[in-house]
Amino acid sequence: MGENLDKFNVFMLENASKEDAFSLCKGLDVKKEHIFLYEDLKIDDVRKVINLSSSEIDYKQCFIFGEIGYVAQNSMLKMIEEPKENNYFVIYGKKNILDTIKSRAQVIKIKQKNQDLSKLYEFIKEKDSKGFLFHIKEMENNSKDEIIAILDKLSYECSLNGYTEYADYINKKIVTFKEFNLNKKLFLMALFLKIFGGK
Repeated sequence: MGENLDKFNVFMLENASKEDAFSLCKGLDVKKEHIFLYEDLKIDDVRKVINLSSSEIDYKQCFIFGEIGYVAQNSMLKMIEEPKENNYFVIYGKKNILDTIKSRAQVIKIKQKNQDLSKLYEFIKEKDSKGFLFHIKEMENNSKDEIIAILDKLSYECSLNGYTEYADYINKKIVTFKEFNLNKKLFLMALFLKIFGGK
C-alpha cells in the first residue's frame, strides 16, 4: 500500500473495504488481537477508543473506523491530532469526514479489485439495484481504461446469459465513452438508470 507508513498515525483509505483496512494494520505490524473494528462509530465507541488509546503501551494497536457520525468525529479530534505513540487510526468509510481530520491523515487510494466488480452481473440477475448502484459508484474512482475493461466483462456476461438487450446497450455506451471525454459519474449513473429503469 505504500512505504513509510510508520511516519503517520492516521490513515484515510479511498475506495476501500474493511478488509483493506485490516491489511493496512497488518502492514503496520499490528497483531490481530490489537486491531479494533468499529464499522459505525458512535459517541460511546469514541469514549472506549480514547480510553484504549490514551495508555502508555509497548505494542502497536490499530483502530479501524467505517462510518463516523459528525458528533463522534468532533469527539475524536484531540485523539487524532495528538495521538499517543503506537496507536494508529484507519478510516475506510467516506461519508463527510471533517477537514480537520483529513488534514492529519495520509490518504491512500486503494486500487479497485476487478473480482469485486465482477459481481455487477449478479446484481442484474438478482435485480439488486442497491448492490449494483453501490458498485457503480465505486467505479468512479477507476481510470477510464479500467471502467471500459469492467464494462466489457459485464457486457460479455450479459450476452452469455441471455441479457442481450443490456449487452448491446453497454457495448454502445463503451464506444461513446471511448470516443468522448465524458464525466465518469454521469456516464455510470446513466448506465444504472437504463438497466434498472430508475428504480
